[in-house]
Parts: sequence; C-alpha cells; structure tokens
Amino acid sequence: MLEANAVERVGKLDVDAEIVGIELELVAGLERCVFRDSQR
Repeated sequence: MLEANAVERVGKLDVDAEIVGIELELVAGLERCVFRDSQR
C-alpha cells in the first residue's frame, strides 16, 4: 500500500513540474514581448 502511494506522489510531482514549466514559458514569452515593445 505504501509503495502505490509513493508512485502516485511521484506522478503528481511530474505533472506539477510540467504545469510549472509551461507557466514559466508563458511568462518568459510575455516578458520578451513587453521588453521588445519598450525598446522601440
């Protein structure tokens, strides 16, 4: 029972890391757009 629970947690951490990575990519893209506009 404990082993199955640990596997579920690892899977959840993997999914959470993917979501955070996607969010960081979106933020980085927005910052590039804002920075590019401010340089004009």
